[in-house]
Amino acid sequence: MSSLTAEEMANVETIDAFITAWNAKDSAKAMTFFADDFRFTAGNIGKTPDFSQPDFVAIINNAVSVHMAITPDTTWARGPVVCHERIDDIQFIDGTSIKGKYIAVFTLRAGKIVDHLDFEF
Repeated sequence: MSSLTAEEMANVETIDAFITAWNAKDSAKAMTFFADDFRFTAGNIGKTPDFSQPDFVAIINNAVSVHMAITPDTTWARGPVVCHERIDDIQFIDGTSIKGKYIAVFTLRAGKIVDHLDFEF
């Protein structure tokens, strides 16, 4: 990453800590990173996003294992926006899984995630 402002560095650290909480399966901690009015969408690049507030607590709590790995040297930050490339492998109690390579875009306000967009590629 090129030189970042103090705000940008704090935002990157917030996102890194958010991913760490997921990997630890700590749903309570993961939720502390969201603003009350957060929005999430996941999909394919080129499709109109459909924002929602999914129950991430249930998702994390129903996971047998969570492995989210940020691809080295892909994190980018500008003001309130943080982006990275990530590979996810989440295995659930019922035998289903979420696996994929994502470009994630986060916007933050006052240190909290407001928008979280995951685009699979």
